[in-house]
Amino acid sequence: MTDSDHADLTAHLLALAERAPDAPALLAPGRATMSRASLAAHIGRLGATLSAWGIARGDVIAWSCGDRVDTAAAMAILPVSCTLALLNAAATRDATCDVLARLKPKAVVVPRDEDGAVVRAARELGLAEITVDSEGREEAGAFDLVLSRATRSLERSDRLSPAWALIGATSGSTGRPKLVSHGHRQIIECALATGRRLALGRGDVSGHLRPLHLAGGIRNAFMQSLVCGGANVWPESDIDALAVECARGNVTYVSASFTLFRELLARLESGHAFARGRLRFVRVASGRLEPDEMDRLERALGVPVVTGLASSETGTTTQQALPPAPRKRDSVGAPVECEIRLVDDDGRVVERGEVGELQVRGPQVFDGYVDDPGLNATAFVDGW
Repeated sequence: MTDSDHADLTAHLLALAERAPDAPALLAPGRATMSRASLAAHIGRLGATLSAWGIARGDVIAWSCGDRVDTAAAMAILPVSCTLALLNAAATRDATCDVLARLKPKAVVVPRDEDGAVVRAARELGLAEITVDSEGREEAGAFDLVLSRATRSLERSDRLSPAWALIGATSGSTGRPKLVSHGHRQIIECALATGRRLALGRGDVSGHLRPLHLAGGIRNAFMQSLVCGGANVWPESDIDALAVECARGNVTYVSASFTLFRELLARLESGHAFARGRLRFVRVASGRLEPDEMDRLERALGVPVVTGLASSETGTTTQQALPPAPRKRDSVGAPVECEIRLVDDDGRVVERGEVGELQVRGPQVFDGYVDDPGLNATAFVDGW
């Protein structure tokens, strides 16, 4: 695998498929496993489909589909020929209209036979519509794309950086959601660096329970395993389904929100059975568990419980390592191949033990927001 492969997600995944064609990529209950070779074949086939419609890298295709496995497959497959923007399928029509107007996509992938918020927003904006056809396909993540409604949006010349594989959104908890670029290089660098910290490899399988339009679902729960040569399994987004997949030996790690692990801890301590199978560790994200909760969860699961620090814009910046490396409760671990500093309101680095704003510089930091040059100007200071 060459240095150039590390700058291109598609090249990286194709190189992995060439080295281990039979290795699994996507698993889902009740469906056949998608191998690395099959993933590579889909990349080639669907890349040709998009190219035939005049879609190229940097052209935005917005995606909203109820099937989580198909959406995950699209995240790996479609950046060969476009920049894939992931929509919140639960958003209202007005919110979806706002995001689509900002993205200026050539087309929107919409649910089939559904007059929902995404379809109404796409038609209000005159956007071409693509539907997913997975009928008759038993393999997890296998689908065709159908141009079900062609419009002049396919002719638009607006284009983002071809270096951007995906566009995600922030949660909008502090106001209007920000549209965050996830570059090919940043996805790979972040996944490989964190994977080294957590000893991830071909035999690992991420139990994915996180929203796919948010950075944690894109990077830590999905791309981290895929880029490191492992696979992802897709339970039905709840603890009971996760427990079933663990017992089947289909999960080696889980990166999920602290609220999910808090609920899991309550169930385990109330007597619910849990067979960990091949589970190696769990990673607490999107907030914090108290130190005693981390200790209790570790005892109940029988595997290490670790945490780190990440954001949509910076990827994973710190991460605790697995035993026998030392861990300290109430710590988010050591930096992951990046520089970190704390500064005061005047931009001066604070002394040890003082409070400051955290600034990051490193290969996993994003290039910028999609449509907010003003915010980009304030987000980056002297390379930090």
